[in-house]
Amino acid sequence: MLKSWWNRGKEPPVYYYRDKDGKEIDLLLKDRTIHPVEIKKSANPRRRWVRQFAVLDRLKPRSSDGGVVCLCRERLPITESISAIPVGVL
Repeated sequence: MLKSWWNRGKEPPVYYYRDKDGKEIDLLLKDRTIHPVEIKKSANPRRRWVRQFAVLDRLKPRSSDGGVVCLCRERLPITESISAIPVGVL
């Protein structure tokens, strides 16, 4: 993903989040809104994996959708707006 942006001579809108309390989010994809993404090496998605997404609620503009990229076989809901995304579809 990064390489495709760099090959077009553009800076990728990809960030990492970590605060003073140790909460972290693996990727923040930013366009008009912020989309949090966690990356896990498991096939069994857990709701606790996305708890830290709540730290972004104070930011504007903030997208309520995000995802967890993992080893699941198919797209699975974790919350109403967050899904587990199979790594194979990327």
